[in-house]
Amino acid sequence: MADFILACSSTVDQPESFLKERGIRYISFSWISDDGTVHPDDLGKSVSFPEFYRRMRNGSFPTTSQPNFQDFRDFFEPFLREGKDILYVAVSSGISGACGTARSAAESLLEEYPDRKLFVVDSRNASPGYALLMDGVYEQQRAGHSIEECRDWILMNRDKADVWFFTTDLTWYIHGGRIKPVAGLVGKLLNICLVLTVDRAGTLIPKAKVRGKVRAVQLMLQNMESNVRGGLSYSGKVFLVHSDWKEEAERIRALIEARFQRMVKPVIVSSIGCVIGSHSGPGTIAVAFWGEKEH
Repeated sequence: MADFILACSSTVDQPESFLKERGIRYISFSWISDDGTVHPDDLGKSVSFPEFYRRMRNGSFPTTSQPNFQDFRDFFEPFLREGKDILYVAVSSGISGACGTARSAAESLLEEYPDRKLFVVDSRNASPGYALLMDGVYEQQRAGHSIEECRDWILMNRDKADVWFFTTDLTWYIHGGRIKPVAGLVGKLLNICLVLTVDRAGTLIPKAKVRGKVRAVQLMLQNMESNVRGGLSYSGKVFLVHSDWKEEAERIRALIEARFQRMVKPVIVSSIGCVIGSHSGPGTIAVAFWGEKEH
């Protein structure tokens, strides 16, 4: 395996075991509860995901915060001091300014450590698409590819990480300004589910509004089949995340595995973390897979 540090942020929304098994280091974002308490987005260790989403269902509207310039310096510098190079893959710049902050911190550190390499790459993804990319670049590192080759692999493949998701509760999208309040209220009354994707700039794009969860799941799987590399012969991995909806996530996992017989099984299922979940709310499910088509 190539000897450099592979790193990301907590918004990859995978359990700590996923990161430890791959030797991936991560920096935590933060979320702020209604009483002003700042919590690290520490993969559900300090506040469990069921508790976090229980609070949201009971009326909580948490906000979020990204690492600042000094946070990134403090995260990177110990590795550089040890003589390690770093490839940091940032959450999409389309939804967060953290990538730019990380680049500024990296530039300042490279002036102090001119013999080291520190690359910051925009994943153009979050949550399951981010995890799919980190898993893929880890495989590149494990195969012995250099830090430059792994950086270039991310740049070449980040637009092929295809993500589709739906939500059954528009409350937090209305609160966050992604849906106009009147339209959102009508949607809630009519049991409307929003189906979205992530575009090639890494931003969220609503694709359809449908009546009910059953139709939303059908449409999400239809879009997966239309966009996945190789169609029903897809042989890659699938990541699926949910916001406190494990039973439904497992049902959809079974549907995907039955439909795509040649894929790498099982579908990797995890919880949407507290930072991404602050914006999506409970009742969201997302899938990520390798695709090749433009949306």
